[in-house]
Amino acid sequence: MPDAVYELLLRILDGMQQGKAISIVPVMQDLTTQQAAALLGVSRPFFVNCSNPARCLSTLPARTVVSISMISWHTRSTATTSGARLWIKWHAEPKSLGFTIRYSAQRMSSDFQVLLDACVLANAALRDTLLRLAEPPCSLFLLRWSKDIIEETQRTLEAKLGLTPPQTAHLFSQLEIHFSDAWVEGYDAFIPAMANHPKDRHVLAAAVVCGAQAIVTFNLKDSPVDALAPWNVEAQSPDEFLIHQYHLDPVMVVAALREQAAKHGGWECLMQIHAKAVPEFVSLLRQ
Repeated sequence: MPDAVYELLLRILDGMQQGKAISIVPVMQDLTTQQAAALLGVSRPFFVNCSNPARCLSTLPARTVVSISMISWHTRSTATTSGARLWIKWHAEPKSLGFTIRYSAQRMSSDFQVLLDACVLANAALRDTLLRLAEPPCSLFLLRWSKDIIEETQRTLEAKLGLTPPQTAHLFSQLEIHFSDAWVEGYDAFIPAMANHPKDRHVLAAAVVCGAQAIVTFNLKDSPVDALAPWNVEAQSPDEFLIHQYHLDPVMVVAALREQAAKHGGWECLMQIHAKAVPEFVSLLRQ
């Protein structure tokens, strides 16, 4: 076995023993930002906003060609301090017959903004899970919504799900207390410029104004890629979004879910409830 290969295997084993995420990729391969995101199994907006050296790519079209050597990816460890998070940075570079692996640790606070649509907020169990993942000690992302989204949520809760006005008023007052910075304002003037379905243009406008990278919604058909891409926003189903969060920090996600389950009938009860809305996420948790 060549010395370079032997050394590479030793370093990979050493990194794995320390719980570090390791990946080997060709350095001289040219990829579009969309292909780079696909290689890492995430969305393009997620990739360009979470990859620190690639932040400059966030304004480029999806077809922009970049070199894989520009890409550093971060996988989150379980260590957290005051909303900051220890991320392991790695990238590969060529050396003689093989690759060398470099990784280092740095603290990075979560600034990934997510706009929740009314159809997601109206689902009590799903809403609870997302709120738990957004607040300390998890702080995996920053939640955003607007007055129009909240009003639509209120209509759904009262007209379709049978909640009383005092119950919805209490819910929204708690959101204002615990997520006071989530309300997006000043987006009305941008609504006519949006190209998605007319009834959902206020959602995209709010996402654009606050700089959200993702809209989490069940209603993907009214937010097509070609309408969102110019604004560097991606619509994700709750299933897709929660799977992303799990892959980033499985320990934190499971801990939050266990805490939620303990207050609502146990783990299996919560899984049965979630299976109706996020079946692929539940399947992942049950593996």
